[in-house]
Amino acid sequence: MSFKENLIKLRKEHGYSARSFAHKLNIPYTTYLAYEKTDREPKYSLLIKIADIFNSSIDDLLGHENISFVTPKKTMIG
Repeated sequence: MSFKENLIKLRKEHGYSARSFAHKLNIPYTTYLAYEKTDREPKYSLLIKIADIFNSSIDDLLGHENISFVTPKKTMIG
């Protein structure tokens, strides 16, 4: 799911209206609506605050799934 889909889902699951959640984040309601209705994403500091409120990770909020880290192979030179 996309960030905006996750945001709406989590907001509703936690019982917030869009207006009350904007107030909790201390941002204008219109700014918050842009996060839900467009591809606009908040600054990192606000993402952290949202993740903390929902007890979620930023990766989950942004819709990153199956993130894996690849360890580079060592090569011998010579």
